[in-house]
Amino acid sequence: MTGAVLLIPFFLVRVGLLSLLSGEAAGRAAHFAPVEGWERGAYWVYQISTAGLILSLFFLDIRLEPLTVGLICGGVY
Repeated sequence: MTGAVLLIPFFLVRVGLLSLLSGEAAGRAAHFAPVEGWERGAYWVYQISTAGLILSLFFLDIRLEPLTVGLICGGVY
């Protein structure tokens, strides 16, 4: 199973929950403040590192054991 499955809860909260709270909440959460000067470089480093982390999950192989699945579904970490 690919690690991209780990993104499902993230996107459910990021898009689904925010959309349920308010129609414009998801748009406000996606908005970045304007960057000036040296902040522009930091912004691009942030964007590239975030994209790298998300893309790396597609190449990650995870195995779930039956006990692990039961603990996760039971809400016990």
